[in-house]
Amino acid sequence: MMGGAKPDARTDTILLLGHGSRDPAAVEEFERFVAFFKEWSGFPRVSPGYLELTAPSIPEAIDRAAAEGAARIWVYPLFLFPGRHVSSDLPRFLSEAGTRHRAVPIHFGEAMHRHPKLLELAKIRIGPLPAEEDRTALLLVANGSSDSRGIEAVEHFAAKLRPMLPQVHFLPCFAEMAWPSMPDAFARCLGMGITSIVVFPCVLFTGRVLQGIRLRVEKFREIDPALSIRMADPFGIHPLLAEIVWEGVQGAWPVANGLRVRSNG
Repeated sequence: MMGGAKPDARTDTILLLGHGSRDPAAVEEFERFVAFFKEWSGFPRVSPGYLELTAPSIPEAIDRAAAEGAARIWVYPLFLFPGRHVSSDLPRFLSEAGTRHRAVPIHFGEAMHRHPKLLELAKIRIGPLPAEEDRTALLLVANGSSDSRGIEAVEHFAAKLRPMLPQVHFLPCFAEMAWPSMPDAFARCLGMGITSIVVFPCVLFTGRVLQGIRLRVEKFREIDPALSIRMADPFGIHPLLAEIVWEGVQGAWPVANGLRVRSNG
C-alpha cells in the first residue's frame, strides 16, 4: 500500500538502515548497495545508518540528515524479514528522533519480505535447476530468530517460492536459532536419496550468517564427497533489489510515537 506524501529529491533525505557488522566486507557491500541505489534512483541524498557495531548509528544518521536541512526523512529498513529489530528497536529509535526533530517528518517503510519482486530475485540467484523432478533438493537457508514473527515471515516466503520451483525437493531451514537447522535438512536429503543439493542463502548481503552457511556447506561436502552441492549467491546488489527498496520508500508512512500512521501528506 502506498503512503500519502512522496519523496522529493529537491528537499528530502533517504536513509537505508542496516544491522551493522564487525566484518569490513559486510559493511563495504552494504555501502556499495547504498551507492548503487543512489545512482539507480537518481535521488541525491541517500545515506546509510546502522543498528549497531558500525557508524553512523541510526540516531546519528537521522540527526545528520536533519542538520543538513532535510525537509523530510524517509527511512527504509534493509532487513529481509521482520523481527525484534524491525518491530521494536527501529520504531523506538525513530520515536526518539521524532522528539528531537519535531519539525522534520520521518517516514518509515516496512520490511521487504512480502514484495513479489523478491521472489523473482530469489529465482535469479538460485539459478538453473533440472527441467523435471529428479533427485535434486533446494535448501533455502534463512537466518533464525527468537521472534516468532520472523520465523513466520520466512515460512510465508518459502511457501510462496515453493510452487515456482516444482521440479526440486524444497527444504526450508535455518542457519541458527530455529528449527529445522541446516544439519537437519542435510540429514533429510541423505535419507531421501538426494544426489544433488542447491543451497540458497536467503540473506541480503555477505556477513556472519553467510559465512556460517558456507562453512556448513563445506562440512556437508566432507561428509559425502560424492554428493553434488552448489552454493547459490545471496540476494545481493541487483536492480530488482533497488526497485523493491524504492517502492518501499514511496510506500512509507509518517511515524508518530514509534508507530506508522496514515497521512494525507
